[in-house]
Amino acid sequence: MTDVASLVSAIIGRKTVGVINRRRMAFLLATLVLLVLSSPIADLSSQARLVITGATAGFLVSCLQQVEAYPRLRLASRVMVLFWLILNLPLPWSDGAWAKSAAAATLAALILIVLWLVAQRLVNADRVDAELLCSAVGIYLLLGVVWSESYEIISFAVPAAFSGPGGSTPDRSALLYFSFTTLTTTGYGDITAINPVVRMWSVFEAIIGTMYNATVVARLVSLYGSRIRQADP
Repeated sequence: MTDVASLVSAIIGRKTVGVINRRRMAFLLATLVLLVLSSPIADLSSQARLVITGATAGFLVSCLQQVEAYPRLRLASRVMVLFWLILNLPLPWSDGAWAKSAAAATLAALILIVLWLVAQRLVNADRVDAELLCSAVGIYLLLGVVWSESYEIISFAVPAAFSGPGGSTPDRSALLYFSFTTLTTTGYGDITAINPVVRMWSVFEAIIGTMYNATVVARLVSLYGSRIRQADP
């Protein structure tokens, strides 16, 4: 048992850890939902930083759980998590643009690793079960979050890249909202990409979102149909 697993086991108990390990995709999906919901909740809370940091920390734990079986990724992922936690400590320099950009880039890199691992599970699966369905939904949410982190980095580098209501600069919560309205091709138009490069990057997100939905539905139907054919005498 690894050091991280031992620590988590000591905190929440071995039985709980066993259930989480058997349902790691469901745990990842649950923390992802909390991460997405933390942004609008933070907008209504007086402890916005605490809400977002807490939700992100829970998501990071689920990310570490996903990479536990991959020794080559384990150390790099732990370093990323530690670096993100340091950048989000309540210190004077943590509110600087460079620190927020570095934190967003670190989180995006970790999400890409987890996205690759979960996508492999979806591709290599031989049957449809609850964990596979959680994987399919989780990938979709991961795409939205990783694009929102890229938008946040761009916004720090080029403040005029996005325009919100009344010409305002969108904050982190607004960029997450923009990412998911783009991914789902909803596009309300209240937040727009001004920079031409960012426009094409957001179009690429919409294309990926549409293609993913079509591909994953075809994959799940194929797996389900294959199992039915195998069950027929």
